[in-house]
Amino acid sequence: MSILPRFRSVTSLYGCWADSIQATLPIGSLLCFVVALSGAGGRSGLGQTVSGPTGAVRGYVYCADTGQPARFAVIRIQSVASLGSEGGLGAAAVNAAQATAGLDGSFLIEGLSPGNYVVLATLNGYLFPPAQYSWNELVVDSQSPAEPVRKRLTAVLPKVTVEPDQTTSLNLRLERGAEISGTISYDDGSPAINAQVRVYRFAPEKKQWQEVQMPTDGWPLRRTDDRGAYRITGLPGGSYLISVRIPPDGGSLNAILGGGVSPNLGASHPGRLEIYFGDTVRQKSAKPVEVAVGEHRSAVDIHFNLSKLRTISGTVSAESDGHALQQVALQLSFPDDRSTFIVAHVGQDGTFQIPFVLEGDYILTVSAAPEDGPHGKRAYRIVELPLSAHADLSGLAISLPETSEGQSTSH
Repeated sequence: MSILPRFRSVTSLYGCWADSIQATLPIGSLLCFVVALSGAGGRSGLGQTVSGPTGAVRGYVYCADTGQPARFAVIRIQSVASLGSEGGLGAAAVNAAQATAGLDGSFLIEGLSPGNYVVLATLNGYLFPPAQYSWNELVVDSQSPAEPVRKRLTAVLPKVTVEPDQTTSLNLRLERGAEISGTISYDDGSPAINAQVRVYRFAPEKKQWQEVQMPTDGWPLRRTDDRGAYRITGLPGGSYLISVRIPPDGGSLNAILGGGVSPNLGASHPGRLEIYFGDTVRQKSAKPVEVAVGEHRSAVDIHFNLSKLRTISGTVSAESDGHALQQVALQLSFPDDRSTFIVAHVGQDGTFQIPFVLEGDYILTVSAAPEDGPHGKRAYRIVELPLSAHADLSGLAISLPETSEGQSTSH
């Protein structure tokens, strides 16, 4: 079984509470949700012509902890039928819209086709109930169809019915969510700036930790600031694991002033080091954080011990003729339970360098994608090697033997 990644489309959700319906509220997916923006003043339409009669939704959104308007909260609405739709963006465009609440918390969304909709309001620091789901539970792709995701969401999210030529009223209440905060630092005392923070919630029914689905649009990124500090807000109550990854994902492709720069697509990827609260790289050894809705847990701090890091480097080639293999994943796993520590990738020249290896013993699994050869497709066996990384390891020369398609596993 190859360890090369499978790319997936993720349903992105946002949530709030509705007074009359008392359930959480969602928003679309990368496959179907189209937001049509217009003007200010808490009003929004679909931004295009809708054939036949339309309706509207009007209401107020306020904060339950203060009783005051949730000023500038973002309100979104999407038809239930289009949740997770595979009809493409155009098919969902007439069934989705958004507005921003005014100073008094009011909003008006017009031009909606008649039908059943889900509505949401989001504001930093307030409850994001879809965080009860894991990332995998909100995926829509060829292996995870839309219907189960739609059923999962509509079972816990409120709906509003839009009638032709009528305005439906709906008041929304935002509950203050749980908050976890802390600092990330290196063992030399300097802050870990722009480090990526991850949140896992314990799922009792599955008896495992699952990364939670969190909002992104209009929400603070889960990264540390210039002092190494982070805050995760809007969480449901529960038991959580907090971890941090370096180096951070992504980055700007802008030049110094105007224009852009080309990404270095030919370079190897060194993988990312993940450390959990409790200063451990093992999830099973991490310290859980218990937090209730409205509660703030501080001092959830994580420290990177740079003095214990080692570097592993080398090359990956085809055993038959020695040519460099390019699409290769390298996975370091712990020998006792085979859980994953780091996944890295080689560069176009077949070289790799992994500089974030905590000293210890590992199993290195090397998996290459099939490639075109002079006589058709060439597939390669997966190779596993024991490694003792108590010092830097350089000059590793890994050769992968060829195999027929469908027989790619070897030890």
